[in-house]
Amino acid sequence: MFSTTANIQVLDAWETWAAIEIELSLSTLVFGWLYLATPAWMDKFIAAAHHSTRFHLIVDNRMTETIAAAIATHPNLTAYRWAKNRTMHDKTLIFPDRGISVIGTTNMTKGSYVLAQNRAVRIDSAHLAAHLMRDWESYRRHATLIRPLSTKETMPT
Repeated sequence: MFSTTANIQVLDAWETWAAIEIELSLSTLVFGWLYLATPAWMDKFIAAAHHSTRFHLIVDNRMTETIAAAIATHPNLTAYRWAKNRTMHDKTLIFPDRGISVIGTTNMTKGSYVLAQNRAVRIDSAHLAAHLMRDWESYRRHATLIRPLSTKETMPT
């Protein structure tokens, strides 16, 4: 464990998306764990970033096809599937070049940001971001790379 000063903001769902949009527009690297996502929200998530931003995600196994479709249309996205025999329920984004982490209960779905009572914390701490990056890399070593869907395959609904 480490001791450091951090600026912490508690955000409701709509505030969470606004904070993520700001971080996406300012960051060149995004790492994270993602439980659920819909194709439309993955497109919105990637579109909010600068065109050169690189995304590296670890997702729950059930998101494999959705993320494979997103990788096929967004070459700046790399993702890994968590184990088939376990659920990866984390919802954490790390913006390491800015020292920012967003940890919350929101999924990348309309319901999480518009219809549900979710919240997140935005933490401005380079120490925490570095700690989470070490955790992310450890998880990645135990995850499976997701390949893009081929043009013959269909995108999930």
